[in-house]
Amino acid sequence: MEMIYDLPKWAYIQALLSRGDRRVGKILMAAHRNHGNWSEALRETDINPDFYVYRKRDLDEIFPWDFIDHGISKEQLKKEYLRAMEEGGVPLTPSLSP
Repeated sequence: MEMIYDLPKWAYIQALLSRGDRRVGKILMAAHRNHGNWSEALRETDINPDFYVYRKRDLDEIFPWDFIDHGISKEQLKKEYLRAMEEGGVPLTPSLSP
């Protein structure tokens, strides 16, 4: 079996782009100006990328992808998430419990 993985720095950038809001656009533009140098882009802007990548989110907050209609309700996705965390033995914080 072959394992496919990515470098942690790219996983970080992917998390930033997928969880960020329009303010992350400043970082995108800086990365473009710096010919794809994300380290320089992150230093150049006043945006704290860790806020988007690491902060805990309440399941009832509006997520960047909530406008996409994929045929599954947010309530159902929340139930599946909570069930997966429970089965995985992940303790839930009060804001993430049903």
